[in-house]
Amino acid sequence: NFEDFDKLIKQTGDFLREKMNELGYDPNSNLAKNFMLFQFFSDTLEIKSKDLKHLPFKYDFEDYMGVKDWSRMFVSKLVATGSGQCNSVQRLYLILAEEIGAEAYLSLSPNHSYIRFRDNEDNWYNVELTNGMFTADSFILQSGYIKSEALLNEIYMQNLSSKQLLAQLLTGLAMG
Repeated sequence: NFEDFDKLIKQTGDFLREKMNELGYDPNSNLAKNFMLFQFFSDTLEIKSKDLKHLPFKYDFEDYMGVKDWSRMFVSKLVATGSGQCNSVQRLYLILAEEIGAEAYLSLSPNHSYIRFRDNEDNWYNVELTNGMFTADSFILQSGYIKSEALLNEIYMQNLSSKQLLAQLLTGLAMG
């Protein structure tokens, strides 16, 4: 139900803003907003004054590519179960980033996606949500699966534009 999902996103945004305030994070800093999102996805967070607790998301190793059941790729499945994979987790991150006014992008590598964002000094960060780590570009390149031609043609390790993200989402729905 879209209304229920939308309400959950707004409540989660309120939780994130309140936790940022509790921790003394600058509400106008893109770095602080993205770090709060990273913590939300990878750590247990509590707002003790309201007795609210959020547990980190887990990686879903079962049918992680949605071969048997495409609904395993959906953000709604992630929200309902607390587990997802590089498709659903990154999409929820982007939804919540939009909700709290953070700038973040989806980037692709072979059979994988991850989040990129920059701080106020234009330094870029890669967020690997499937294992709760920040990674360097060199880590992604060392996988051995990205050829120089793919980089030159801007296929991998690029921030997807809104138009490219929409095309990717529509392709995913069509595949389902």
